[in-house]
Amino acid sequence: MQSHLSLIDISIVVLCILASVGIGFYFSGRQVSMNSFFLGNKGMSGWVLGFSMTATMISAMSFLATPGFAFAKNWLFFYPSMIMFVTGIGAMYFFVPLFRKVSAPSGYEYLEKRFGTWARLYAAFGFLIFNGLRVGVVLYATSLALHVVLGVDILTITLVLGIATTLYTMAGGFEAVIWSEMLQVVLLFAGAAVLVPMALNLIDGGFMTVIDMGMAADKFSPGSLEWSWVEATLWVMIISNVFSTISEYSTRQDFIQRYRAAKSTNHARLAIFIGAATIIPIWGYFHFLGTSLWTYYEINPDPVVAQMLVDSTPEKIVPYFIVTQIPNGLRGLVMGAILMATLSTLAPMINACSVTFMDDFYKRLMVKNASDKHYLLCSRVSTIFLGVLMIVIAILFDQLRSNTLQEFNYILALVVSAGMMGLFFVGFFSRRVSGKAAGLALLLTISFMLLWLVVKEEKFTPAVPYLLVISLLVFLTAVLAYYKKRLGSKTVLSVTAYSTVLLTFALLVLKSAWWSENAVLVSEKAPNLLWTCVLTNSFFMIAALILGRLFPKASSDLSDVTWQGLQEKIKAQEAAGLLAKE
Repeated sequence: MQSHLSLIDISIVVLCILASVGIGFYFSGRQVSMNSFFLGNKGMSGWVLGFSMTATMISAMSFLATPGFAFAKNWLFFYPSMIMFVTGIGAMYFFVPLFRKVSAPSGYEYLEKRFGTWARLYAAFGFLIFNGLRVGVVLYATSLALHVVLGVDILTITLVLGIATTLYTMAGGFEAVIWSEMLQVVLLFAGAAVLVPMALNLIDGGFMTVIDMGMAADKFSPGSLEWSWVEATLWVMIISNVFSTISEYSTRQDFIQRYRAAKSTNHARLAIFIGAATIIPIWGYFHFLGTSLWTYYEINPDPVVAQMLVDSTPEKIVPYFIVTQIPNGLRGLVMGAILMATLSTLAPMINACSVTFMDDFYKRLMVKNASDKHYLLCSRVSTIFLGVLMIVIAILFDQLRSNTLQEFNYILALVVSAGMMGLFFVGFFSRRVSGKAAGLALLLTISFMLLWLVVKEEKFTPAVPYLLVISLLVFLTAVLAYYKKRLGSKTVLSVTAYSTVLLTFALLVLKSAWWSENAVLVSEKAPNLLWTCVLTNSFFMIAALILGRLFPKASSDLSDVTWQGLQEKIKAQEAAGLLAKE
């Protein structure tokens, strides 16, 4: 299925990459400080930021995995995704004003103001671990898919995409990322717009044939309407999407940067609105592409396509269609769109990881009160380092050809980011929960997450008792050391007793004859990892609110860090005639 592009196709692809790199170097001269490098001098239009959010949410896998799922099954993932518009409206109203009160480039400074240094470092560390590995996974997955169409080895594609992304992100910073995404979103739309018309043109009856055959075969179906703890049914997907999209709007550093970079609160809200309003029809378009390709190959059977379904690799259907049905010239445009989708996903992630490292660790803990020139240089160096790390991780995936790194990334991400959305949510909406209560609730949540992984993932069972003991004791020691001067002996004793009981119970269960006989059954009945965001954040919020009743609320000023406090401050300013209109 390998193919080589024509000269005109190659020219289009090369021009797309050069244009993005050129934008980066065009904006390089405008970066004079760390703030300008990561926030674009806080004067950006909501229209530009909104379409950049759209580009960020469309990855190369949107071109491949989404049509592939609709081709093989149905529209299960589309209908729940519409909840993003609802949660986006909520983010416009609640999250934007609070994050715009933060003075540092990193939005995680908010958590330090609300709960203390530990909360900021926990969130920043979790974001870095997850996204630092994720960029490598995304680069590898994209390179693997493009290898099929371009006829170029994976290593070459990985190096070209990785170096290009790193170069323009390093040179022009956040402004380069945003403006290159504006170019990328235009090419994304142009390239994607080619695919459905080409498919419909090959089908007798076109659009209506796709509708009729798709309806008859339940291809537009949302899937099962049953309630399930172990399967991805519609209701499960809706609940999961509510939590995951709220988590994205409240914890993703690349989103928070956009709120901060806007010239006003209204422009930040406009950015969210545009991103949410445009991404839903785009996802619908890619689902319809998958159904259209199913219709075409149902009418025109192809043994290669049939084998894809046998091998459970439907994500190959779009590359195969491009290779066999898209003419030269248009093929280059489509490939340029997929490349742009890759760059628009990787660049903001690298930039966001860089700002997290620089602001939350380097400037906060390592080198304080240095010059703007020093911090700008270090920001560029950290961007290069993260770009190199991305390429190395992608190459490791290619060389190892195993799921070891991916499993490690996923499990580690679950642990280091457990309850993160709940941490922001409780901080926003509750004035009673103090840093003490939140810290202890987080300890309980991580314990809950580790136990759940033991139960759900049977393959981790033999080694996990020891990992569980070490992890909880290390974390417990750190928490007690931090709170020793503030908590009484009774509280320390109760926390220690809790941890001891929890560990003893876990070890007794895992070593018991009952567990040996029923481990598989328990694993099958336990909620699957689709519930991760829902259960861990719900657990954290409930624990934090209960513990908030036991510990006194923070004595510090919360007027800028809670929703209620911010509203009271705004009303007071309005009454005094001091509130500036945006």
